[in-house]
This record gives sequence, structure tokens and C-alpha cells, in this order.
Amino acid sequence: MPKCFLITFGWNTQFVIQLAIQQAIAKNDVFVLIIPSGQQDPKTVRAIKTLENYFYQNYPGVQFKTHSVEIRFFRDGILSVLDKINFYLDNGYEVYVNVSGGMRILCLVTYTAAIIARYFHEKGELIKFTPLVIEGLPEDVTLFFPPITPPELSETEKKVLLLLYKKKSLVASEIAAELRMSNATVLRTINKLNDLLLVSKSRENKKIIASITNAGILHVEIMERYS
Repeated sequence: MPKCFLITFGWNTQFVIQLAIQQAIAKNDVFVLIIPSGQQDPKTVRAIKTLENYFYQNYPGVQFKTHSVEIRFFRDGILSVLDKINFYLDNGYEVYVNVSGGMRILCLVTYTAAIIARYFHEKGELIKFTPLVIEGLPEDVTLFFPPITPPELSETEKKVLLLLYKKKSLVASEIAAELRMSNATVLRTINKLNDLLLVSKSRENKKIIASITNAGILHVEIMERYS
């Protein structure tokens, strides 16, 4: 089975080369550097060029690529990396995630996307973390997947969340009218979604207003990919 390595990257080429050697990469394997979108600093540009030359000379059958992520928007970054993970899993690859070095936001984005894909994707068990290299430590650190699961929502909670995904913000009575639910059911549902941090609740002129949060938007967009 071919392997795909997703690597958060700044400018240090050493751990990428070390990873290629340690993992005994073979023809048709893929190395993908996760980099921030936009203009790269000169050190990063030089490092990418160095790695391109290294793989061309030493592993001509291995694909070497970069994948740009918009780091200003965390949710978009997660979905971007998640789509990349899904692509390689769906095409028969075993996916290895390496978050050594690089900008920390890219580490977080890639880490979160790997956790989500491992939980939802039918081939999620093929996703593994490689040892994490930490500057200043003589030994590598082993990562593991924490027991994190998305919230299980009832059909009523899903309907309310999907409506807020489309409308962004609504008064509770508007939700009740739109979904033909009782006000009591809608208020109970808003409270539950608020507790899960998927919806924020506020009061204005004695009216309860529900607004979808970034976590709620991410939850809906993940469900659309896996449902």
C-alpha cells in the first residue's frame, strides 16, 4: 500500500529528510508539505527547493508536493487539510501525519483534521502519527489520538443547527415557525446546542436569539462531507 506523508513545514529540511530515511519510502509514495498560503519567506523557499532536489536525486519515483493552507481562518484550514487527507485515503494510500516544526497554527490545523478524518472516514484506521520531533529534546515524542468524538445530535437538533447554518442568526420564534416546532421544543434545543458550543444564545427585548458559532459551522460542514 502506498504511503502519503502530510508534513507541517517551516524551513527546516532535516526532519523531512530524516522521515524519508526512517520510513523506508518507496516508489509511488507521496510527500506533501503543508505550508501557509501567500508569499513565503526566503528561508522557506530555499528549503522547499532543497527538498525538491533531494527527492529528485534520491527518490525519483516519489511525488513531492506542497499544499497551501489559509492560516488566518482556522476552520477553513482544517477543512482544507481534511479534504487532502480524504483524497489520499480514497485513493488507496496509508496516511502518515508529521507535525514537527513549522508554524504552530499549521500543526494544530493538521492535527485536528487528522483526528476528524480518523473518526469519520471509513478508512480512518489507516491514519497514524509519526513521532514528533521537539527542538531541545534528545528523544522523539510519541503522539496518540485522544478519545475525542463529535457530539451526537438528535434529528431536532440537526434541523435547528442546519437552519442556523443557512440563516446564521434567528429569533427562537422564527425557528419555531420555520421548522413547525413548538416554542418550548426550540428553546430546549437552543439550550442544548448552546451547551455544546455549536450555537450561542443571547436575549434582546425579551426575545431569545440563536446564532451559529464557528464550531457549529465546522460541525455542519464535516457532516456534509461524511453523510
